[in-house]
Amino acid sequence: MPIQPISPDSGRTAEPRDTDGDRASDFLDLDSDGDALFDVVERGAGASDADADGRADGTVGPTGLVPGASSATVDTDADGKPDFLDTDADGDALLDADEAGDAVLSTPAVDSDADGKPDFQDVDSDGDGANDGADNCRLVANADQADADADGKGDACDDATPMVNGGGCGCSSGAEVGALWLLGALAMRRRRASTR
Repeated sequence: MPIQPISPDSGRTAEPRDTDGDRASDFLDLDSDGDALFDVVERGAGASDADADGRADGTVGPTGLVPGASSATVDTDADGKPDFLDTDADGDALLDADEAGDAVLSTPAVDSDADGKPDFQDVDSDGDGANDGADNCRLVANADQADADADGKGDACDDATPMVNGGGCGCSSGAEVGALWLLGALAMRRRRASTR
């Protein structure tokens, strides 16, 4: 079969897809959707990444896969986008980057309720029965969602550590929060530069 030329009217493009716009084509990008989670982690196809380098462990076999891995991909929220290309893999209205735990790709994804599902694929990260998108205290179980002072933050979180992007930071002052934000931004910039 002859190769068909690409024309402007064909709807096809000669440029490889770059989902997160970081100028690294998805097939070369270890984090295609830019959500601070390695694609190999989000793909969930049986591949392990024990050394946290963003690449499946083992030698690639004749099928193009590491033995023990499959070519299947996970689509947690069944929206037609595989998790590794979906910035909200569980469809809970919270970005995976906010649920990942931090901006460092080599850090394992957080599983707040220790149910075996990382928060970015768990619609109820604290296991209290309230979906994350509506939970007024996302990382502290509070099934009753009580909010006596009507500040939008559940009573269970009112006395807890101040929250940053829905995760406890262990900080007590605005200066510390600002410093953490700056460190996170620098880490993201460094990570993106290293994947180019």
